[in-house]
Parts: sequence; C-alpha cells; structure tokens
Amino acid sequence: SKNDKEASRHLSLVDWCVDSDGYLDIVRFTRVLIHISFQKHPHLDGKHRHAMQELLETHLSKWVESSVAANQNDGFIPGDDLLKSANIDHLLCVYDNPLERLFTRYQSIDQHLNRILSTDVKKVLDEFVEVGEFVTFCKEFGLYQKSVTPVQISKIVQIACLGDVVVNPSTPLDTQQSSFSNITRRGSCDEPAKQSYQDVLMDKQAFIDAILRLAMVANTDPIVHPTITSRVEHLFKSFAPHYQTVFSRDLSADCDWVPKGVPVLRCNIGEHSACRPYISPGDGDIEVTIEGSNFCTKREVLIRLSDINKVIPPFTVKAHTVKPKRVVVTLPSVEPSQINVCIKYDTQTHLWGVEIGMFSTFVVEASNDRMRFSTTTPAQLFTIQDSCPVWYVSDSLITKLQKLFSSLVCYKDRRNTRFLVLEKWKKFKADYNIVEKLHLADGTQVSDDPFFHEVMQQQVLPPLSGSKGDQ
Repeated sequence: SKNDKEASRHLSLVDWCVDSDGYLDIVRFTRVLIHISFQKHPHLDGKHRHAMQELLETHLSKWVESSVAANQNDGFIPGDDLLKSANIDHLLCVYDNPLERLFTRYQSIDQHLNRILSTDVKKVLDEFVEVGEFVTFCKEFGLYQKSVTPVQISKIVQIACLGDVVVNPSTPLDTQQSSFSNITRRGSCDEPAKQSYQDVLMDKQAFIDAILRLAMVANTDPIVHPTITSRVEHLFKSFAPHYQTVFSRDLSADCDWVPKGVPVLRCNIGEHSACRPYISPGDGDIEVTIEGSNFCTKREVLIRLSDINKVIPPFTVKAHTVKPKRVVVTLPSVEPSQINVCIKYDTQTHLWGVEIGMFSTFVVEASNDRMRFSTTTPAQLFTIQDSCPVWYVSDSLITKLQKLFSSLVCYKDRRNTRFLVLEKWKKFKADYNIVEKLHLADGTQVSDDPFFHEVMQQQVLPPLSGSKGDQ
C-alpha cells in the first residue's frame, strides 16, 4: 500500500543516518526529519521550524511516550539490577569462559586506522570494548539489524556504562584527560590533527551487562520467554553456530557445568580465624582478607555481613580479589550498632575518666552463587570499632559531686558517711527527675536498678577498706 511504501522509504532514510561503524550522525538525522516533516505537512513547505514543530506534536511526541512506556518493561533498566539475580549469576558462571573469549576478541578488534592516535592511547583503548567493536560483535553473531537496531545498541551500551566513560586508573593522568570525554559531550584527543571523537568504553563487567540487555531486546515474546533468565539462556544458546565460526570451537565445550559449591571459611582457632584483620575502624575503605577454601575464581564471590545486634540490616560486599583459598574485600563506612560507656578511676592520679567505645560486630558469610552462603561453627566475626578520647572529669565537678554524695549517704543516718544504699539512690533519682534510658548490662535483672547495679558489677569505684558487707 501507499503507507507501507512511505514507511519503507522513511526507514531507508533513517538507515542512511547510521554510518558504517553504527554511529548515528545527528546532522543526517536532522535533515531526514526535516524532509519527512515537509512530506507530512506540504502546506508548510519552506517553513522549516513550523514543519518540525508540527511533526513533533502530531507524531514524534506520541512515539516517545509509547517508547518510554515500552522501555520500562523490555530490559532498559539503569544500574546493575540485571546482575543481582542468582539465576543470571549462575548462567554467567557457566558461560564465563565464552564471555571471556568474546571480551578478549572484541576489545582489540578495532585497529583504529581511521583515527590519529598515539601508541599509548591505542593501548588504553584496546583494554575496553568500544561501540564500534560491540556493533561488530552483534554483526558476527547475527544480531545486528535482525534482533537489535543501531539505536537500540547505542542505548544498551550507554546504560551498561551508566553514562560514564571507563578510565583505566593505571593510565597517566594527562593521557586520560586528553583521550577521553564524558559520554554526553565530545572530547578531543591531544594529537596534531585535533580529531574530535566520542568514545563509550566498556570493561568486562559493562560488556556482560550489555549482552544481558541484548537478550532483553532480542527476545521480547512474553509467552516464549516469560522470564529474564529464559531470555538470557536463549541468547547464549543462539551464539553456538556463530561461536563455532568465529573461534573454531564448540560453545558447550567451553562452558563449565560443574556446580560451584559453597565456600568454607577458616574456623580452626575460634571466631576470629577467617578475617585478617578481625577488628578495624569504621570509617570505611578498610581492606579485609577472608581466608577459607572453595572460593570460585571464575565469577565474583560475595561476602555478607550480619550485625549480631540486628540493628544494622545485613549487607553484601563483592570481593575484588579472589583466590582459591582467600578473598579480599573493601568494607564501606558503617555506623556503630552498640555504644559502651566506661567510667574509670586512676588511683595514682586520682582522676575520674569517661571512655566511650562505639562498635559493631558482624557475622561473616561467603557465597559463590548469591543463593547459598557459608555456615561455620563457631561463626566467624568481624568487628568495626571506634573509640573517643578519654574525657576526664574536672576537679570542680568532682568537688560538687562529693558534697552531693555526702548529703545523700548521711540522710536519716548520721553515722553513715561513706556508702550509698539502693533506697537512697532511688530517692536521689526521683528528686532530680532522672529518667532511665540505659541498656541493662549482662547479668542485670530487669527488676534491678540499671544505673546502680551496672556500676556495682563493673566495680569502677576506687578500692575502699572495710568488710564486703559494709561495702
């Protein structure tokens, strides 16, 4: 029909906007929109701005709304949410070797012959997969223009990179600044030709994320593929013939179907066997080595920390270094879940000091697949602890407290000048409207006075002469 021919012609114009590397040329794209606007609204011929405005209002605005609504359900989700599924993680472990081969091949398949780049910049670029290299991957594996469009590829790559350019930290700073720019703007490489270009660079994690999003776009039938896992699994299976052609190897032969099992944490010398160190400050960026066995080196190992006081919700940290018998994690900043206040008396200096300790103690568990975490007896503990400087009570305040104490102990008992009994302590609290908000110490009964009995149990008072009954 006439409409079909018109739609086909418009699609061919859009294809003309994409160059051989899969990049969308904005100048060509704008010219195509102007051309279509004149065809749709011939009465506005020659009035470019009015024709474009009419096209946007009558056609494109509705398409944008429907596209946004559709993208909310077809896998275009920001962040690493796709990588948080245990089933997806299992598939990635099975296909870890093929994914490693794919990343190694396509990170350096572009020889950059059309760019004037220094040798150092080329080495840096060869550590990542660029957009053009990802398009080559889609072409060689039968996805380009069949299951995914150039525009979809561009969007997938941008979301997989979270809108940022991946910069190799080992690269000299001047090379980074001259070679890369943010995805939202064009940068220039510091070369004589001053050639401007735009790079979206994917490390292995972003490359895997982009492949997962390809599965969301390529397999959209909810009846055939009702779950995300089924979409990803179908995409991986569809790689088989192309994998054989590209690598001359059978895809299934490179897969690892052996279950990973559960890590076993070291626990031979008690509850502080596995973690080195087992106690550290809570300001974050603390590297902790966790020792054990059966850590899976092919995929990430997750460490879960659970507060024994159940004040802080359990959280999971990914190990950045994985060996068969140890992993290393960097812990974030954590607020204390317990605060201890200790009153000390120095018999030599005769000073009273108040020491405040803030800490959190966590049970440490490890997992290879996000689903099954290690259990050890005894449980392996890690403590985050911060201490405040000791605060010494001033002599003037001690003098006032001594006078107050003397008036309390001799109340209705003139002969008592040294010891405060529980009844008088309770009267003192009632007179001064002291509200009890302290946690009970270990061994303190609910019916006891938390202030009085906790102090007596800690025995923080200076040693006094006399019998135990008098004290």
